Amino acid sequence: MNEDPKRESTYLQERAKTIYGDLRRNGGLTPDPGNEKLLATRRTIDRGWREVSLMLAATGDRVLAERVQGFLDDMPRPRTGSEVLLQEILLRGTTRRIEPETRTR
Repeated sequence: MNEDPKRESTYLQERAKTIYGDLRRNGGLTPDPGNEKLLATRRTIDRGWREVSLMLAATGDRVLAERVQGFLDDMPRPRTGSEVLLQEILLRGTTRRIEPETRTR
């Protein structure tokens, strides 16, 4: 998110308001309906790369197999757009309040 409130998109402002509301009401984010599909996709990708790693090891290319395994081990947890935005808000340490009636453009 941009530091200049006038330059932030209306969409991001609305998403931030929703996140703030969820945090106030629930103490956390409202479950995202797309989260399960995101996790299922990650599991599929993970399985595919693990198969590649096993095939490489089976053909004797253990160094590359270990690099593939390291790539998988270092891959960050998949996050929804709301989780990414929440992390940005928390990292920014914002104290600026987003008012529900604030409008841009």
